[in-house]
Amino acid sequence: MKITTEPIGERQVTLTIEVDEERVRRAQRDTARHISREVEIPGFRKGKAPYDVVVQRLGQDVVRQEMVNILAEDVYREALEQEEIIPYAPGTLEDVGFEPLKLEFIIPLAPEVDLGDYRSYRRESSEPAVSEDAMNRALEGIREQNAVLNPLDRPAEEGDLLEGHLVGRASDGRVFLDEEDARIVLETEADEPIPGLVESLIGLEAGEEGSFTLVLPEEFDVEELQGEEAEFTVDVGNVYERLLPGLDDDLARTVGKYDTFEELEEDVRQRLKERQQAQAESEYAEQVLEAVIDQAEISYPPVMLEEALDDAVENYEVQVERREHMMLKDYLRIQGKTMEDLREELKPGVVDSLKRSLVLGEIVEQEDLEVSDEELDIQIAESSEQYGERAEEVRAALGRPEAQRDIRNRMLANKAVQRLVTIAKGEFSEGDEAPEGEGDGAEVPQESEEEEEADA
Repeated sequence: MKITTEPIGERQVTLTIEVDEERVRRAQRDTARHISREVEIPGFRKGKAPYDVVVQRLGQDVVRQEMVNILAEDVYREALEQEEIIPYAPGTLEDVGFEPLKLEFIIPLAPEVDLGDYRSYRRESSEPAVSEDAMNRALEGIREQNAVLNPLDRPAEEGDLLEGHLVGRASDGRVFLDEEDARIVLETEADEPIPGLVESLIGLEAGEEGSFTLVLPEEFDVEELQGEEAEFTVDVGNVYERLLPGLDDDLARTVGKYDTFEELEEDVRQRLKERQQAQAESEYAEQVLEAVIDQAEISYPPVMLEEALDDAVENYEVQVERREHMMLKDYLRIQGKTMEDLREELKPGVVDSLKRSLVLGEIVEQEDLEVSDEELDIQIAESSEQYGERAEEVRAALGRPEAQRDIRNRMLANKAVQRLVTIAKGEFSEGDEAPEGEGDGAEVPQESEEEEEADA
């Protein structure tokens, strides 16, 4: 065989195989034998009709196609071995030429990631401070949680609490909001999920029904309703005046094991600091990872992106069925979109996710990161314990090979991020062992995934 290869595009090569004449003749005989066993050829026993007769009987195109089918798999495999090509996925036969017989394949190659000198990357980190504004908001929240509610027989006013059954309907009549036990604090200056809702509720009394139309915000959760008009109805159950306690020792003793308000205040400050520290560390890790991704040179075959898009569409379909209770094709038709439109919308996010995954995988490989069986068992146990009485059921589900693989991969990804963080802070150098705790806090499988595993 005469073999030529030529790189094309992102991580793909064209593999052209010219098959020698003797091998083609053998393939012709095999083809004739195979066809004549399946097709009755007058004047010949089964399997004995010569190639030319079979061609005359069935046509050259049919016979040539069958010959290519017989040859292609073997010559493709031999060519890969000879050229030492390791495909990422099966190649595709793109073109066939005759006289001489030439087969042209396009072969996707494994993705390639060049991280550059990521070990030299440094980024300053900062220690967050708890502002007095944050403290005031937290303490005010504690006051509101411990407010005494005094039932009212007057119309609702600013600052009151309204209870009732709230329903929201889109312009086509579809219900997108149905809260039977809605509890709404009537504060017009607070951030509202739906602007104008509080103002529309002020003035209503217990036992009264009201209806009003509002324009949904551009950032509304349901994408297709963003910026649209919607009709709301409310059946008011109760209106309460909120009597807020003072910021004193009595409030401290009410909310916990504190003797003084100062003890409560110090505990609130510490919890705020821990929360802000966790958020700052998460943001820092994300910034470091994004910087490493930006400086990396990443290439992958188109088929890899198509596979990732297939997965994204499948996940989107599950979400639509759960949220909208309809098939994806019907949902897209209502939105006036095609499947290709959806894939294009999902593509930027899928590309980002793919690059992230490839970079983290390369970090895992270059840093020789591992997750031991013991670490995996501990993670599964901690994830399962959250489910109380169902813990054993969830543990069994997460112990399945495919679930273990997913959890291990997430733990490895977390270890890779943590390694980048220690590098960026200048706390890690070549030859060091992983710092104690590196890899702790691995992403716990989402509840929906665990529920699916447990219910399977």
